[in-house]
Amino acid sequence: MAAPTFAGLGPPTPETTLVVLLGASKYPHKPDWTNPVLEASAEAIRDYIESPDGLALTRAQIFDRFDSEDHQAAQLLDIESFLRTAPVHARDLIVYYIGHGEFESREYYLGIRNTQRYRQDITAIESRKLAKIVREGFRNKRIYVIIDACFAASAVRDWQGDEAIAAIRNLEQHLPSRGTLILAAASKYDIAVAPRAERYTIFTGALLDALRLGVEGAGARLSFYELYGEIRSLLRDRVAGDDGRPELHVPGQKDGDISRIAMFPNAAHVRTVEAECAKVTEHEATERKVLEITATRATVARKHGDYGDTDIADVAVLIALEWEFEQLAALVELKDGIQDDRDGWYFPFSLPGNGREHGATREYRCVAKVIGEMDRLQVAGSANRMLDRWKPAVAVMIGRATSLDDEVKLGDIIVARQIDDYAANLKAAPVGDGFEFHHGGQVFRGDVSLVAKTTGLRQARPKEFNAFIDGCIKERAAQLLPNALRELQAGTLLSSEPTIHSIHLASGLVLEAAPAFKTWLKRRDRELKALDMESAGFAAAAEGRGPHSRALVLRGISDFADERKKEFDTTYQDGIRRYAMRNVVRYLRLLMQLNLLPRHP
Repeated sequence: MAAPTFAGLGPPTPETTLVVLLGASKYPHKPDWTNPVLEASAEAIRDYIESPDGLALTRAQIFDRFDSEDHQAAQLLDIESFLRTAPVHARDLIVYYIGHGEFESREYYLGIRNTQRYRQDITAIESRKLAKIVREGFRNKRIYVIIDACFAASAVRDWQGDEAIAAIRNLEQHLPSRGTLILAAASKYDIAVAPRAERYTIFTGALLDALRLGVEGAGARLSFYELYGEIRSLLRDRVAGDDGRPELHVPGQKDGDISRIAMFPNAAHVRTVEAECAKVTEHEATERKVLEITATRATVARKHGDYGDTDIADVAVLIALEWEFEQLAALVELKDGIQDDRDGWYFPFSLPGNGREHGATREYRCVAKVIGEMDRLQVAGSANRMLDRWKPAVAVMIGRATSLDDEVKLGDIIVARQIDDYAANLKAAPVGDGFEFHHGGQVFRGDVSLVAKTTGLRQARPKEFNAFIDGCIKERAAQLLPNALRELQAGTLLSSEPTIHSIHLASGLVLEAAPAFKTWLKRRDRELKALDMESAGFAAAAEGRGPHSRALVLRGISDFADERKKEFDTTYQDGIRRYAMRNVVRYLRLLMQLNLLPRHP
């Protein structure tokens, strides 16, 4: 049975979904619990979460503490911090636990690596406390809890809160915007089976098979209800009797039954559509039928955006904001936009590549995409879809940035040698009567070869580089009034010409930085000299593609991350922003003019 069709709030998407992964496979203090099958199961779930064929999430969307050595209080506090700093548009949270469940004084506990025999009450995660942290941190949104452990359904009571009574609902009228669901590997009386001779636990193995094989006859995406039904069907052939039968509970249904929401890509439906597409030929179908099949395939393809192999670009340019995109449009000739039903518009353009290295005159085939906002997850999602569709030889993100260093001045150009996703996985540590944040984010390294090619251009290509500088200086004169120009140069805020900096870039939620914030950032890395909000999402998407995916981040400095920022916002804002952004566009053109960016054969 296909999942119902809903109107209203949108369904789960890769950009709106978060995952918390908990549990352990190694138990030094309870060696009889140690089981490599648990580790293999967690690894397979991780792969599915990140895979383009699965949920297609970035690492920043995943809170992973499986096999962590942190004690239970630290893990709960970290979950609280992860949810508190989650993007406002995140509306779906999956909590997946793999390990051992046990009772202590009538409370249900979930084992972690540090769990000790007979001391579960202080060394394991209490189910009730986990539920409290998650429900408070993700209040009024959709929570899906999966527990692969003995007596897993015992946790249901802990997640009921004040929503234990189901409300009368009409599933055809709206998509529930909130609710809680628990998919338990076993009832509150039964053990969950994890034979050491198997590859995965019995429950997670069946869940993975259901996701990888799909459900015949279901729609493009599977709901938890459909997934649960398929898991039970698979387990009937694998487990004798009723032992290890999973249970699905939806304790709070004030806003509807979230188990019916379509969530997971249905591999069986993809196969069906691909089989139909394979049968379609120019001699067997009308043009209308071909277009219908192609549109259906694009909707349900494995990668949530597989648009075919005909769209190939040498350079794919991603831009966060519309006013930044307008500066690109002012300096390059964009062709008619290509509309995508899921991701808006793509704008092709061409730039000449006629440098002296290869004597090549063939143009770079380029495409540009504007996202419309600076949110990290939205940027990562757009970057992934752009990479899927256009398969560029190199992806470039351009935009503005804020200076963290007096040596990096207005209009200067940043080539990101390293991007610090400083806001991801922040940890709140107690300090006296208060607390302070400890860094926990990921650092993304720039493409060493591409970054190296951006240095020394004044000496290596003086004619082309000087023409680039002349264009920037003329742009500055056009964008800034003479009095403003003299004032900025007198205050040493603006150089006589833009400088190219190959530096470390901080990327996170804050653009206006008090002195204490800058000190806090530089405590992690003294080389951080500029700040933006979106490059970390782009870098995460590029790195998730592996070593063969090439990417470059270019930013123009438009203000300073201190008390001067407000002054610029009111006095110079538009002129300086346009000047900084157009400098970046001119620099991108220069790199292609000199054949310094890779392209397809």
